[in-house]
Amino acid sequence: MTVSAPDSVLVILRLILVGSMSTSIIRLALSYVIGQKEYLQTLFSSNLCNKNYTIKIKGYAIKMSEPKDYFVHSHGLCETLKVGRGSRVWAFTHILPGATIGENCNVCDHVFIENDVVIGDRVTIKCGVQIWDGISIEDDVFIGPNATFTNDIFPRSKVYPEKFERTIICKGASLGANCTILPGITIGENAMVGAGSVVTRSVPPNVTVVGNPARILKANNL
Repeated sequence: MTVSAPDSVLVILRLILVGSMSTSIIRLALSYVIGQKEYLQTLFSSNLCNKNYTIKIKGYAIKMSEPKDYFVHSHGLCETLKVGRGSRVWAFTHILPGATIGENCNVCDHVFIENDVVIGDRVTIKCGVQIWDGISIEDDVFIGPNATFTNDIFPRSKVYPEKFERTIICKGASLGANCTILPGITIGENAMVGAGSVVTRSVPPNVTVVGNPARILKANNL
């Protein structure tokens, strides 16, 4: 798709490059040009690689980046570059730089994701979820609002284990709202954890568990 350029941006860039503007006018012009960042990405991206880069004009630097194939809300903070195509990160969510997010995921408002986290494809993470170091979430998992993960069985302030126990949520599993998942647990494929349940041990595939502590209620029909 071709993006038509604002003529004023082209004129300003030409005047800056040929030295026809004073320093004060350059500053004013650059403030306008920076506001046209979407057009600048189209103008310069054909000759640049798919990484962050800086355009320098007359000693002034404009930080740019290639257009992404995923969405981050303007009030979200996504520090990782490992986000798959078509994923969406919504407002007031913070994802740390070491995390990996798969394709076509939906990460809703007020979610926090730490570094040592791997999230597969087509995962839905509803509002108010925190995903800590040591947690892996496979493809097609649903995590309900305010579901709670933990990664330290004996937590103490300022005391850190050498390695966090790995918690794995297997493909197609669903975690109901406000459930709690203790560390080092595996939730099996297509398992369902009922809302408010406290899961203290691993859950087999294809079952529904409920209660505190969570116990098997029934087998799921596939």
